[in-house]
Amino acid sequence: MLFSFLSYYNWSYVYSNNTVDAAVDSFTSVILQSTDLAIPRSCIRKCRFPHWCSHTQIYIFGKIVIFINDKRKVKASIIIFIIIVNFPTTGSLLKVH
Repeated sequence: MLFSFLSYYNWSYVYSNNTVDAAVDSFTSVILQSTDLAIPRSCIRKCRFPHWCSHTQIYIFGKIVIFINDKRKVKASIIIFIIIVNFPTTGSLLKVH
């Protein structure tokens, strides 16, 4: 995308400037335009959880991980996944349907 923008840009405006300052200013504006098009403004962070997880489930997941890490349990992620999938997003963990 950056290469195509710079290769198809009309450079005659940059070459037609009589002073060095004007040429540098126009060249800088071209480079800034190309970087605005080609470089993303922010980094998109990938979520650790699937899109169907609610904030409540993520919160419960975090609390269970902290508890299990404190107790030095092994293979906790399978248990946590089962708890998150089987319990609703609203209500208590102790409530059974």
